[in-house]
Amino acid sequence: MHFQCIVVEFPIDLEALWSRSVYITLNDTRIRHFSAEDLLLLLSMHGCKPAHAWGSLKWVCDVAELIRAYPALDWESISRNAKLLASERMFLLSLAIAHDLLGTALPDEIAGRIKTDKLITQLTAQVRKKMFQETENENQFRRTLEGIRFYFKTREYPRGKLQFCQDYFHYLITPDEKDRVTITLPSYLSFCYYLIRPMRLLMKLGQKLLRLH
Repeated sequence: MHFQCIVVEFPIDLEALWSRSVYITLNDTRIRHFSAEDLLLLLSMHGCKPAHAWGSLKWVCDVAELIRAYPALDWESISRNAKLLASERMFLLSLAIAHDLLGTALPDEIAGRIKTDKLITQLTAQVRKKMFQETENENQFRRTLEGIRFYFKTREYPRGKLQFCQDYFHYLITPDEKDRVTITLPSYLSFCYYLIRPMRLLMKLGQKLLRLH
């Protein structure tokens, strides 16, 4: 679920998250797992990621089934943590999408908060339209840009938007395994990968732009 990326972008208290964790049995094995409340919030953040933008029905099903499986969810606790993590819109959006596509029943107070945010209504309609469009031949570059715009709208505060820009810039300049595979350099020249990465990304971007024409 790309939990590490979520931890980087949001001020998650890992000790508190661990203290709220519970034990579940999976294939006769007892394992420690997120509490239902924390898992719902993490699923909400995950679905809004630029690479996803709620583009798959399975992520919506995860939210809907979690709510169905745990009818006694502590909604007040989830809402409080969502505000602390500056992810309240992401949380409400995930619920709005689950309600819109799968008929998930929501508490009246939650449903009322969703209705007061016009942007959530717009994003929900966008997800519904996108979900049932043919995307087999969709350009990857355009889809990436749409995902970034979508995610940017889900961040409520300037600080969150700035954090996203910083994280994305860090991603753009930090070499990864693909850069090292492109050109193999000795360790004393490893700093050159910081030059190779932007060149590789620009070449990749150029190829995608050519496919648009």
